[in-house]
Amino acid sequence: MTENITKNNPQLRLQTDIIGFGPEPCQGAEVGQVLTITAAGEVKLERDFYARDVSDALVKTQVKSISVQAAQSLTEEVAEITENNFSFNVLTTDVGTWQIELLSRRLVKRTRGSVLPLANADPLRQWEVTARRTLGFKRLFLFDGGYYRYQTIQDISR
Repeated sequence: MTENITKNNPQLRLQTDIIGFGPEPCQGAEVGQVLTITAAGEVKLERDFYARDVSDALVKTQVKSISVQAAQSLTEEVAEITENNFSFNVLTTDVGTWQIELLSRRLVKRTRGSVLPLANADPLRQWEVTARRTLGFKRLFLFDGGYYRYQTIQDISR
C-alpha cells in the first residue's frame, strides 16, 4: 500500500502544535508549525506565534525549493515509516500533538501522535535528521519539537 500512496502522492503536510498543559507561552512565542512539501519540490513552512488575543495572532511563512528527487525521497520515507505498524498512539494529555498527511488527488492518509521525546523511534529520528539537513530551516519542530519546544515554551515563559 505504501507504493500506491507515495507514487500518487503530490504532497506531504506535517502540522506540529507544541502547546500542552503547563506554563502559558509568552506572547509571541512560536507554538506551532505547518510544513508542506509538494512533489514538485516546493516547500512551505508556516510558523504560528502565540497570542492571548486572537486579533494579535501572527503567522510567518517561509518558502523555498528543493529537488524533485529530495521531495520524493522525504515523502516516500515518511510514508513507509507511518505505514509499517510503528506505534504513534501513546496516551498523553499534557503535551502538544502532530499530524502528518500524505495527500494525492484521490487519497488522504493521516497519522497523528503526541509531541513526545521519541527515544525508541529510530526511523522517525533518522527521517528528522534527513529532513532538517535537506530543508535547511532553523528551529524546525517536526515530530517532537525536540530542544526547540523546551526553549520556546518553558524557558521563555519564566
